Amino acid sequence: MLHVGLVHETKFRKGCVVGRVVMRRDVALKWDGWESVATRWLEQQPAEVDLLETVEAYVAKIAAFQTWYTDEREKVDWRELRYAEQLRRAVLALRGQDELPQVSESHAYGIHQS
Repeated sequence: MLHVGLVHETKFRKGCVVGRVVMRRDVALKWDGWESVATRWLEQQPAEVDLLETVEAYVAKIAAFQTWYTDEREKVDWRELRYAEQLRRAVLALRGQDELPQVSESHAYGIHQS
């Protein structure tokens, strides 16, 4: 159904061919298959929705979210690593050791060779 409300426009601007694809809001709203959030979004849009502008705005929001998420995840990772180091030192202190014994990677991951 989406293609029914789409219009490709080509214009000449300053000696260049400029094309865009727009979705006609009112035509698109006639389709009854939209999720409620999509319907509400469409109802708030202008009569002609420029799809390139819409996609670019969406991509910018996703990029901003990804940057925020990565920054927040790093903070959490560093807090967890600091906490793990505090626990390691506490275990060492309880055992009266300077360092925990080394464990092979295969043993640490439960991989036992016969």
